[in-house]
This record gives sequence, C-alpha cells and structure tokens, in this order.
Amino acid sequence: MDFRRLLLFGAAFIAVSVLFAQDAEQPALHKAALDLTQKADALLAGRQFAEAEQAFQAVLDVAGEPKLQAHALAGKGWSLWEQQRFEEAAMAFENAAEKSEPRATALVKAGDARLAAKQFRQAIENYKRAAETHEHTELAARALYQSGVANLFAEQIDAARKDFAQTEISFPGSEFAIRAAFQLAEILKRNQQWTAAAEEYRRIAAQYPEPAAQSAATHQQGLIFYRTGKWEDAQQTFDEVYNRWPESDEAVQAYYMRGFCRYLQGDMDEAVKICQRFIETYPDSAWNPEVVFWLGEHYYNRGDYEKAEQQFLEIAERFPEHDLADEALFWSGSALMHRRHFLDAFNMYGRLVRTAPASPLIQNTRFAQGEALTALGEFARAILAYEEAVRISPDSEMAVRARGRRADCLYTLAAADPARYAEAITAYQSLAKRPALPLALQLQTLYKIARSEEKSGQNERALEYYLTAVNSGAVQTEPMPADAAFWFARAAFCAAGQPPPDEAVKIYQQVTAAGVPAQEEAQRQLEERKAGKLE
Repeated sequence: MDFRRLLLFGAAFIAVSVLFAQDAEQPALHKAALDLTQKADALLAGRQFAEAEQAFQAVLDVAGEPKLQAHALAGKGWSLWEQQRFEEAAMAFENAAEKSEPRATALVKAGDARLAAKQFRQAIENYKRAAETHEHTELAARALYQSGVANLFAEQIDAARKDFAQTEISFPGSEFAIRAAFQLAEILKRNQQWTAAAEEYRRIAAQYPEPAAQSAATHQQGLIFYRTGKWEDAQQTFDEVYNRWPESDEAVQAYYMRGFCRYLQGDMDEAVKICQRFIETYPDSAWNPEVVFWLGEHYYNRGDYEKAEQQFLEIAERFPEHDLADEALFWSGSALMHRRHFLDAFNMYGRLVRTAPASPLIQNTRFAQGEALTALGEFARAILAYEEAVRISPDSEMAVRARGRRADCLYTLAAADPARYAEAITAYQSLAKRPALPLALQLQTLYKIARSEEKSGQNERALEYYLTAVNSGAVQTEPMPADAAFWFARAAFCAAGQPPPDEAVKIYQQVTAAGVPAQEEAQRQLEERKAGKLE
C-alpha cells in the first residue's frame, strides 16, 4: 500500500484508518478502497486521465477483492488508453480479464489496445479468446470482426478473409456481419479483382435490407464501373444511389460523379452543369474542393484561363487546408501566366511557397517563378529562382530544364555585358555533359554554346559546336521530334553559312537525308550551288 498516493487524492482520513486497521480491520480497508474507487471513477468521467490512472493504481494498492481489482484495472486501462499509452493499457485490460467474469469485454479492449500499439499478433490472440469465451453474442461478433481487421493490418489476408467470412456466417443478424461483408469486398478491390468486387457489392445490396448497406454497396458498384471505364453503367448506378437514397452519405458523392461520367461520355456541357449545381447545392461538402478543381481543369484545358483561375483560387481561399490547395495555387499561377499576367503569376507562386513549403510542387513552383521573372525581363532574379529549383532536387528532370533556363538568362544578360557569355558557355557546357540528355535539349544546348562562342568572336569554336549538333542529329535512326528537328536545322544553317563551301554542301545533304521540315530549304540551297548561283 502507498500511503503518499492516498494522501495525494485528498483521502487523509482513509490513510489514517488504513494505518490503524492493517490486517485486523479489513472492513475499514475495504471502505477505503470503495471510496477511492469512486474518486477514480469521477476523475475518469471528468477526463482527468493522468490523475485517474494514479487513483486506480491507488485502489489496486489497497483492494483485495477480485471484482474491485478488475474494476480498477479496467479503469486504469481506460485512463492509459485515453493518454494513448496503448501497450500499458493493453496490459491493464489483460490483467482485468484474468480477474473478471465475464472476461470478454476486457479482452476485446485489450485487443483494441494491442491493435493501436501495432502489436497485431497479441491483438488477434485477445480477440480470439474473447470470441471463444462469449460465443453467439454481439461482443463475440465484434471480437471476431476485429480479429479480421488485425489480420489485415498484419497483412495476413487469407486469415482476415476467413475471420470476416466466419463473422457473416456465425452472426448473420449482427451489424458486424455487414461490416465483414464490406471488408471482404474491399479485399477484392485491393487486389484489383474488379469484377469479383462488383459482384460482392451486388450480393451485399441484395442480402442486407438496411438502407445504409444498400446505398453504400450500390455506390461502390458505381465507383468500380467508373474505375474500369464503364461510364454509362457508372452513371446509371450513381443515378440510382441519388434517387433511391437521397439522404444517404453516398448520395452527395454520387451527385457529382454523374457529372464526371457525363464528361467521359462526351457530354461536356451537361457535365459542367451538374458539377456547378453540385457546388451550389452542397457548398460545404467535403467533396466540394474536388469538384471545383475539376471545373478549373475543364476551363484550363479549354483555354478559358480566366474562369480556370477563378475556380482554382476559390479552393485556395475557401479550403486552404485541403490536399488540393497547393495544386490549386500552382494552376492558378499557370492560368495567370497564360493570360500574360506575369507579376500576378509570380506572386501567386510565391504564395504557394509561403503557405505550403513542404509541397511536392515546390520545385515546379520555383521553376515557374523563374519563367514569370524571365517574361518580366527580370533575368538576374530569374537565375536565382532557377538555381533554387536545381537545389531542391539536383538530379530531377525539372533540374535539367532549370539549368538550361539559367544558362539562357546568362546568355540574354550577356547582350548588355559581353563578359557574361563566358558564364553562359560554362553553364551550357555543364548541362551538355549530363547523361541521358533528351535529344532536343542536347541539340539546343550545343547550338546555344555555338551562338555564345560566336558572340564572343570565337568563330572556329562556334563552328565546331554547330557541326557537333548537326552530326548528333544526322546519326539518329528514328525520325526526330519536332523540337529536336528545329534545333538541328538552326545549327545546320548556321554552320553552312561559314566557310569552307564544300562543308556547306555536306551539311545541306545531311539535312535533306534527315527528313526534317527544313529539308526543302536545304534541297533548294543544294540546287542553287549546283547551278552555280552560290559559291
């Protein structure tokens, strides 16, 4: 017994009686335990969990009766549970189960605590013991169902499936039978067994008359149809959910999913109308940001950037904590870029950086800031933005693009300060050395090195880089993409414009053989040379 713990709870009179009672006066000791139990229960009910834990431990220190000990252990378990000390809570509930009859309630709660502590094997053991000790009761149904859940967390899928199936068979009238049926369907979905999952949901809707079960099962069928590209079937199913169970939780999502299905069937105008009506009808729905974002994407893809910006900005303004908020800010900035509102776009991107610094879009945003500053003629500031984009993820594809754009800015600044051509050349050369550079970027980089050398008066070195670009393009066995063909042709015609003349003929022949759009001009140049019109 802990004398100081008793004093802690204002029970000095109990402590004194305990001191005098010792072994001889057990009634006084029992009364002390009962009084302290009431105190502990009151602390637990008042959500003073740390104090309740200590009070229940004080009861355990003085209580000798098994029922009182079981009560105190269970109370201590709840106090620990509420403090999220799950492993300790599990031990308290397990000890309570050993001293109480019936034991199932304490065992189920012990299982819950072990599950929360991610101790799945012990959780399953507790649930199984609870189910066995209280067969054919709602508590046993819960225990068997929870055993299935614990098996899912432990990735014991076959064992989980067995528990859920047994829950349905053994407790057909229980709420856990319905839950188990949905879990069985969910397992099929996780394994992407779409047809089997749809059949399982169809069975649930037919077998269980509860409206909530029928609505949820039917809605899940619609989501599977949507997921597998059966747009018409999905739309009809969502129509059924909304019309038959308009007050259900699923009806809200079904409402706008009808619009998505219409869109994918080509009826864009009706899809937009449905989604707009959804926003008006359910302005506070958790699904609202998703629908607003979809409308923003729709307007953006159609080139209506003003409406797109409005939609995206609405998400950022009304739902700043939503998962789509950072994307909404990014695409709002992109819409402003398309509208040539470059300063507003730069500020929008800055807002994203400030409000969501951990967003996976930060590198793209820094790059986009560089593009906005470039459009504003702020090349020195743009360089800083591109450098930040590189710093965030140096080996990414976006970093490669940022390095190229940084070099472009240096090249542009060199027009006013020729000494900066050397910086541009160094930047382009560093980019050219990177492995697996896309052909278009490789040719563009070589061309720009050549132009920088040319601007610096180094014509021989410029010609060397032009020819390197031409030869790199000429050896391609596959047709060149349009962007690669553009830089190939520019390098070729620049090289052909420099001596010696015989080299120009070879270059024009390479362009003609490459089959790029500039081949007609190259052929014309060859014919003029043959006719003696050009030296």
